[in-house]
Amino acid sequence: MFRVCSDFDGNTHYFVREPDATIAGVCEIFEDEIFPAQQKAISLRRSPAGPYGQKLNGFTWDVPQVWSQLGYLPLNQDMAVVMMKVLPKGQNHCPRADNQGYNSVKNVPPGFYKAMSDALEKKIASDRNWANRVAVEVRSPNQLDHNVYAQLAGAACTISSCSAKLTNGWDVQFEMRDGKLVVTTATFAIQ
Repeated sequence: MFRVCSDFDGNTHYFVREPDATIAGVCEIFEDEIFPAQQKAISLRRSPAGPYGQKLNGFTWDVPQVWSQLGYLPLNQDMAVVMMKVLPKGQNHCPRADNQGYNSVKNVPPGFYKAMSDALEKKIASDRNWANRVAVEVRSPNQLDHNVYAQLAGAACTISSCSAKLTNGWDVQFEMRDGKLVVTTATFAIQ
C-alpha cells in the first residue's frame, strides 16, 4: 500500500505501508518513506503475507543526495508512523493497510493498545452514566435517537499513563491500578 504527497518545495514523497504480524489480537502497520531510484530495489522490512524481504523495484531507502545536503531526514525506522487496529473476537486476519479502522499510535505496544480498548469497553459496560456522556448521539433511519459508543481513534503512552483520542472527539486518560489498566478521566476536546 502506498501513500504519495508533495511538500512545500514541490518534492514528491512516497510512503509504503506494511502490515506486521498480528500480536495480542492487534493488527499493526508501519509506514516508511522510500525514494525513487532507477535500477535499484528495496527489500520490504515486514511482510506476513509472504516471505520477509519481498523486493520492490525502482525504489531505495536512501535519501536523494540533494535532500541530504539540505538536512532532510526520512520518516522511517525509529520514526515510522505506526497504526493499530484491534481485531474483533474470532477474527485472525488483518484488513488491508488502507482500512479506515487503523489508528495512529505513539509509544504503545500492541498488547497495551488491546488493554486500552478492553478497559474502555469495560468502563462503558460498567458505568452507563459515563458511557452515555461520551457517546455519540445519532439519528437512526426511523428517527429515534440512540447512542453509539465511541472507540479508540489514536493513543500515546508515557512511563506512568496513557491517553487516547476517541472517535467522537473525547480524550480519555488511562492509568495502571493494582496491575490493571483503568479509565481515569474523560474530557471533551474542543477543536
